Amino acid sequence: MDLHLANFDVHRDFRGVMTAILNVADQSMNVFNESVLHDLDELLRAVEHDPSVKALVFRSGKESGFLAGADLHVIATLNSSEAAEQICAAGQGLMQRIQALRIPTVAIINGVCLGGGLEFALACRYRVVIDDPRTKLGLPEVELGLLPGWGGTQRLPRLVGLTAALPMLLTGKKVGAKEAVKIGLADAICKREEVDAKVADLLAIHLSGNPVDNYTEDASFKLGPAIFGLFKGQTGHKDGMLGWLKDRTRLGQWAVKKFTQRMIGSNSKNYPALPAIMTAVSAGLHDRSGKGYAVEREQFGKLMMTDAHRSLLGLFFQRERARKMETWVRGLEAKPRRIRKVGVMGGGVMGAGIAHWASIQGFEVVLKEVSAELLDAGLGRIRDLFDESIRKHAISPADAATKIGAITATTDWRAFADVDLVIEAVTERMDIKQAVFRDLELYCPKHAILASNTSALSIRGIGESIHDSGRVVGLHFFNPVHRMQLVEIVRTEQSRDEDIAALVEFVKKLGKVPLVTADSPGFVVNRILFPYLDEAVRLHCEGVPTEDIDKALKRFGMPMGPLDLLDQVGLDVAAHVADSLNGLSAEPSPTGERLHEMAAAGHIGRKSGQGFYVYSQGGKKRGKAVANTAKPKQMSMDDIRDRIVLRLVNEAAKCLQEGVVPEAWMVDLGMVLGTGFAPFLGGPIRMCELRGFGDAVAKLEYFQKVAGSRFTPSQWLIDQIEHHTENRTL
Repeated sequence: MDLHLANFDVHRDFRGVMTAILNVADQSMNVFNESVLHDLDELLRAVEHDPSVKALVFRSGKESGFLAGADLHVIATLNSSEAAEQICAAGQGLMQRIQALRIPTVAIINGVCLGGGLEFALACRYRVVIDDPRTKLGLPEVELGLLPGWGGTQRLPRLVGLTAALPMLLTGKKVGAKEAVKIGLADAICKREEVDAKVADLLAIHLSGNPVDNYTEDASFKLGPAIFGLFKGQTGHKDGMLGWLKDRTRLGQWAVKKFTQRMIGSNSKNYPALPAIMTAVSAGLHDRSGKGYAVEREQFGKLMMTDAHRSLLGLFFQRERARKMETWVRGLEAKPRRIRKVGVMGGGVMGAGIAHWASIQGFEVVLKEVSAELLDAGLGRIRDLFDESIRKHAISPADAATKIGAITATTDWRAFADVDLVIEAVTERMDIKQAVFRDLELYCPKHAILASNTSALSIRGIGESIHDSGRVVGLHFFNPVHRMQLVEIVRTEQSRDEDIAALVEFVKKLGKVPLVTADSPGFVVNRILFPYLDEAVRLHCEGVPTEDIDKALKRFGMPMGPLDLLDQVGLDVAAHVADSLNGLSAEPSPTGERLHEMAAAGHIGRKSGQGFYVYSQGGKKRGKAVANTAKPKQMSMDDIRDRIVLRLVNEAAKCLQEGVVPEAWMVDLGMVLGTGFAPFLGGPIRMCELRGFGDAVAKLEYFQKVAGSRFTPSQWLIDQIEHHTENRTL
């Protein structure tokens, strides 16, 4: 067999076992593109016509992972449902050819195996996963407003059952190596050096000359043997009899689907991929005529044309764009200097979170506090975060112990003598921060970047406390650090391009998304978020019920209501932010005073047991809303939503008008990643594009008349009406 493939390195051993190693050229990660699909077709054609091949093993030639799925730049070019269905049909055809091979196929999965990559692995007879925290298997198409289009909605439920498959399909959940074996998604797990032996074990019966039945994708139990197994207490299901009943009987599957449809019901309108996935899964669960694959193709084509998909795909590309150096710094001749050692000043919630995450990502970390007692408390928080990382299989217990042990904890400034970057995370008071930075200038090396994690205070004001104010920048992480993707990098007029470039690289190595912003009150996210929260508190002060305010915004698509969010952040913290941002409002606001009153009474939200709501179990369980002392006021859900959301939209436009960030997509990305702004809308500016800038301006003008001058439309929004009308005309 003479194969010359651009993306596969193919060889065959003395047993007739062919190994195809995928290594896509000019890509950091393997993806399906036209060239790979062509090579796979050629490879399958050769195997189909060569009886001397006894088994086919697929491996990755990249350390980054097995296969990350389809090239999304190709997906973005599809401009019709028909074109999308054709792509599905081609992919489904290749996967069905793999499944139909007369020989056993094995996928050796290291690192990421996502989307089309997992659909490819599902078509193989066996899946072997490498025992490594980096090994992740998933079908994240729902995060792009799509469904798996190469058989994922058909094969996965049949293989692992509905109770394991639906969370992966409907939420994009990714499973690690051990869980993959537990749910039946993988057949074996081993260390990297044990792969050859494990494959030999799997293929032994096939290579012994004793034929076995061809692989069938129907992994359901036959009714008779399964019932017999129940009496013997051996169902073969990971969750015993109940699991078997739910996953392998028609009645159980019906119940699981009904329950799931109720769970996703409220989100189905905003995320049409959810009901589409259920439709495709239901069509194929018991059908053997191929109807399920046809429904999968049809649903994929419909989803491709939805606004939700286009918005979510746009956000994906925006994340990629934000990670590129040239987006933020241009004309830099030298490569950004490498940050190796990070000092963290302050072991509170944010400081501990930053130290934990930087350590996990391989940076040397020095944590400093002003006293041994505070230092011990900070280390305790870090240990708790590592424990959580272990539970979620993000790191092994041995690696966690090593990294915790490598964190230098000190009260001595001398430990900062060789740091490359210091991140200050102390109390949100200008005088305290300025005092810390005076010490940092004294004890840190000249090349070290001095960054503040402040959420709202002026970086310029902090920098005025030292001789070289150009060294001071903002590096604003969001809480909780290990979960939030966004990091704002705040530059002043004195900031150096090389420092900003180094921080962009640092944020990328943390696995997060950088957003470079000007030094404006609240930067981007908090500045835009504050009017949103302010309007919610104003409505509360007017007597609108707490639950109505939060319910209206949850229905809009926010992950939680604004008053619930304030309780989560802490009303004491929110009060300080309100003080910093009050000057931006066109009218005096009652928000700061109300939050200070609540904080002074000890009612600061979840961490105290009471805020706008009452909490139990250490703040974990939310109870009823605290009675509102204002005279009750009834307002429609639409009016509540519009008043709050339009304040946010108007402030986003003002940020663009003032040049806080130069482009609208930066605002959208920041608000989605930093606040959870309804992703299916793509961000506040994208939402206006979809619904019309004229509509937003008209509603603002209405509320300006009935509620106050704070709703005066920004000039930027008004200008967009004419601009987008011209574009539509063209």
